[in-house]
Parts: sequence; structure tokens; C-alpha cells
Amino acid sequence: MSSTGPGNAIANSNLVWRIVDDEALILDLSSGVYFSLNPVATDVWQGLQSGASVSAVVAEVAHKYGVDVAIVREDVRQFMEDLKQAKLWDQPKPNESHT
Repeated sequence: MSSTGPGNAIANSNLVWRIVDDEALILDLSSGVYFSLNPVATDVWQGLQSGASVSAVVAEVAHKYGVDVAIVREDVRQFMEDLKQAKLWDQPKPNESHT
């Protein structure tokens, strides 16, 4: 399955991803670089790709894994930053204003 979901879609159209054994496997076709996400990161990835808000993804992950929302929020923020650093994500940070 390849996906570029609505709303929070990844801007890099050179990405192809698939879920295998609860882990997201992501291939950047332009660079040939391959990424593998653990099951929790995969849940975040899928939520964002489906167009869910960051807040909704955080709430769902916190509930599913029984982790404090504040901890999950910070982990998701860092994960999104890591995705941006790897050029897998090109969306503004939550609460980032645009003028």
C-alpha cells in the first residue's frame, strides 16, 4: 500500500510505504533510503496519514498504550521533527503560525 493521505499528507511524493508485521516500511524512491518504524511510530504514522489531527493521534496512542498524554504529545512532536529531518514530512509543526 502506498499512501499520501489527506490533511496531514506527506509532501514528498517520492515516498512509498507499506505495513508489514505492525511496522511501517517507508522507501524514499528519490534517494533509495529505506526506513522502518516500530509499532508505536507506525500507529502515529498511520494516524497522521489518514488525516487525523495531531491531538487525535496523541489521544489514541495514549489510550492504546496506557501512557500519559503529555508524554505521548512530546514523543509525537519529536517523531514529527525526526520525520522532517529525514525529509519524510513537510508539514508545519502543530501551532506554528503562518503569515
